Amino acid sequence: MVWAALSLILPTLLFAQQKPSLPYITPDAPRWMHQLGEENPNVFEIQKAYAEYFENQAFEKNSYTQYFKHWMHWARPFVQADGSIKEPTMEEIAEKENALLAIRSKAKQSDQSAGWSFLGPKQTFDTDGLTEVTWQTNVYSIDISLSDPNVLYAGGESGGLWKTTDKGLHWQLLTINVLHGAFGAVKIHPTDPNIVYAGTGGKIIKTSDGGTTWATVYSESGLWVNDIAIKTNQPDVVLAASDQGLLRTANAGANWAKIHTQQTWAVEYKPGDPNTAFSIRKSGSGSDFRVSTDGGTTFNNSNTGWWTPAAGLTVTGGMIAVCPSNPSKVYAYICGEGGNLGGYVGVFRSNNSG
Repeated sequence: MVWAALSLILPTLLFAQQKPSLPYITPDAPRWMHQLGEENPNVFEIQKAYAEYFENQAFEKNSYTQYFKHWMHWARPFVQADGSIKEPTMEEIAEKENALLAIRSKAKQSDQSAGWSFLGPKQTFDTDGLTEVTWQTNVYSIDISLSDPNVLYAGGESGGLWKTTDKGLHWQLLTINVLHGAFGAVKIHPTDPNIVYAGTGGKIIKTSDGGTTWATVYSESGLWVNDIAIKTNQPDVVLAASDQGLLRTANAGANWAKIHTQQTWAVEYKPGDPNTAFSIRKSGSGSDFRVSTDGGTTFNNSNTGWWTPAAGLTVTGGMIAVCPSNPSKVYAYICGEGGNLGGYVGVFRSNNSG
């Protein structure tokens, strides 16, 4: 139906994808790459410089050309007539969301036999010559309920947030009435699988009824949430690692404060010790591994033995995993760019809680 189609198309147009993180730019990088790093880049000027550069250069895929491709994909919905970029304000996004809901409500009241209906395919496939696999969307986030392992929530690149109550055999779309982009993070309440937080399209949304309804509990222009952690013994305390900083609420999302404003890629609580939490944040061209011993209220650097990039290299992301059977064992994965890193640095392990 028309309203069902809009639920997929409009959010994709408004939030094509996360704004890509800028890689390290060497002094001898192409002019168009330096333009991409400017405070107010102009899309038309960058496209022109890019085309002129490859008129005399053989094309070679690298971190710069990949960033150009992803940046152009991100910028496309926001380009103005003069080539400048204007991201919508949170007020404009709210207006569009209300308009979308009004269109859907009107469509539902009309004759459902009119217009278009979906015929398929519901699954598409790709094969590597050996194994046939589904090929539909990138899953950006997933979480399994601690209190009911039959329940999982998964967020797609642009396909919405989904839920299963039978360990993945069947899935239900939950966000048909939410204006969204990609879902960078999702986290289920430790004792109530009906309470869930998710980060998408400049906001953090929350459901208390298993995904039937959603409310925006935090919004900020340019917000991208990478990770969410909930304190197990005080589940009203929630941490959100985002490109705009590390966020914290102590009242289940009613109010939020920023612990710091640096880009933060990961945050996790220590199993069995909810007073201890870990995070990874950006620090110049490198990163900090940070530890909290007061339940996530404050964090301090714990960089002993932590990887420091050499000149020309930069850290672009990180992930944390804590071993439930040995909570003092912490694994951290760091992504990087520059030199011969090839988009990764590696996996690190601490045996003493960071």
